[in-house]
This record gives sequence, C-alpha cells and structure tokens, in this order.
Amino acid sequence: ESGVILKVDKNDKFLDIRFEKGVLYIPELMLGNNTESQLRNLIAFEQCHYPWESFVVDYVLFLDSLIYDRRDVQVLINNGIILNSPGSSEDIYKLFGNISKGTTYSRGTFYYADVCRQLNEHCQTPWNRWKAILRQDYFSNPWSMISTIVAIVLLILTVVQTYCDIVQLKY
Repeated sequence: ESGVILKVDKNDKFLDIRFEKGVLYIPELMLGNNTESQLRNLIAFEQCHYPWESFVVDYVLFLDSLIYDRRDVQVLINNGIILNSPGSSEDIYKLFGNISKGTTYSRGTFYYADVCRQLNEHCQTPWNRWKAILRQDYFSNPWSMISTIVAIVLLILTVVQTYCDIVQLKY
C-alpha cells in the first residue's frame, strides 16, 4: 500500500539491501530444508562472538519486518527475491517469525537503519500512498484500468455537454 517496488539485486552481496527512488533492491534468498538451522547457527555464532556487529541478525529482522503475513511472502516469491522454497508461504512466514523471536538488536547499530528510514519517509508521503492506492484498486488489471478510463472520459463528456447546453440557453 505504500507504492514501493521490489526488485531483485543480482549481485553476490548477501546483505546488500538498498532503497533508491521508490525501489527496494533485495538480493535473492535461496531457501532450502536447512535454511532455518543455518540461520539460527549464524545468529548464535554472531551473538556469541560479535555481539556489537549483528549483520545476520539485522538481515533476518529486516526481512521479518517486511513480512506481515503470507501474502507478503508471496509478493517476495513473485518478485524473485525468495527462491526454491520447499514449503508454503505460511511456512516461510513462520520461519522468519520463529527465527526473529529470540534475537536482540541494538537500534544504534542496526545495519539497515538508513534503509528503514528511507522506506518510512517514502511511505509517509501522501502522494506515494495515493499512487499506490490508485495502482492497487483501480489499475490492478487491464479491465479495471479500461473501465476507470472510460468512466473518466464519460464524466468529462458529461461536463462538456452540460456546459454546451448552458451556453446554448444563454444565447
């Protein structure tokens, strides 16, 4: 609902998430049967040995903040960000929810703080919200777009016809 466009970033940098001009670039995430245990082990290692540098924790928390329900997971899958998922959207939703439950982070050193700030600024702009609502409600498929355009044209023609009738009565 905010008008943010998701795009896959094809670079090799796993943690390189960036936001530029309304587009959120996220690298591909290949999920498999062992993904949850691998992420949990990386988080445990990171929190034990590097508690002040929490890159993996921040990555998981950022993705968890993007995923509100299974429809959000489906959006990430449809945009090619999540690949080769062995489970359903509900399983992926639960995976990120479960992993992020026991993790802690510091707001002062959150790796994606700038990205979150830019996203929030973008989403709070009324123009971006209106564009997103228009795109979602009125231009979601070709038929709704055509019917909206036809309705606008008919409204304009009605106004022109009314104006012509008023001018004709006057003279």
